[in-house]
Amino acid sequence: RHSTTSRRPLKQLRSTRARN
Repeated sequence: RHSTTSRRPLKQLRSTRARN
């Protein structure tokens, strides 16, 4: 699993996923 997901907030994770 991605450690960044656990560290960063869900909101940020969603933004990164949408961009990716």
